[in-house]
Amino acid sequence: EGPRAASRLALAEALRLAGDLAGARAALERSRVIDGATGARERARQEAECALLGGDTTGAQRTAERLLGAPELAGAERMKLLDLLGRTFWASSAWAEASTRFAEARRGAAALGESRQEVRAAINEAVCRMKLGAADEAARGFRDATYLAAVLGLRREEAIATQNLAWLEHMRRRYGPALEHYRRALGLLDAVGNPEYFARHLHNLGELMLRLGDPVGAREQSESAAEVASRQTEVSPALRGEAALLRARIGLAAGR
Repeated sequence: EGPRAASRLALAEALRLAGDLAGARAALERSRVIDGATGARERARQEAECALLGGDTTGAQRTAERLLGAPELAGAERMKLLDLLGRTFWASSAWAEASTRFAEARRGAAALGESRQEVRAAINEAVCRMKLGAADEAARGFRDATYLAAVLGLRREEAIATQNLAWLEHMRRRYGPALEHYRRALGLLDAVGNPEYFARHLHNLGELMLRLGDPVGAREQSESAAEVASRQTEVSPALRGEAALLRARIGLAAGR
């Protein structure tokens, strides 16, 4: 309460990172009403983050590009905006463009000593490398990010890097290592407290169960993901789509 614009923006970001998109948007609107022009650029960035999570990729990309063109943009602001712009390209499957932005964001974070942002950008860059077919480079990127996150005590980033490494091994048909990484990521993600990430991980594990010929196990993961997703006030379109696809594949495997 009171004249604390930075605290209101921090609250909005915390809500978004915890998976409460509706709560984040409400906090941003409260900030707009109370604080006016104070913190306007950071509020616009966060509104673009919410737009991206809500499926408005084009709107989020336009905002990120507009903000990147602002005069006297601080290094930390530029790094966050490059990361956001990279994720808008990611959402459009423009992997090469996304990788370029994430690499620039990673270098900027390293120069500023922003370890958390450096790890996040490295993870996203590795995902792009995976999508571009450079599996070995991607695996190295995920392992490096996992190690750095563990050393720094960044559990959320460690969980995401481990989750992606599990998915990569899954796609490479290295099912033993994939299952090991999936199980390790489960404990990390449960502690992070973000239902969106946790549910998506359970979907991926369900896909692996299907690949291993275990539709019953896959159904269990699907039901667990649905229970986790129900903790959110608003479920993203991407998560709803993944859930529907997994249920369809389970039905197909069961001959329904």
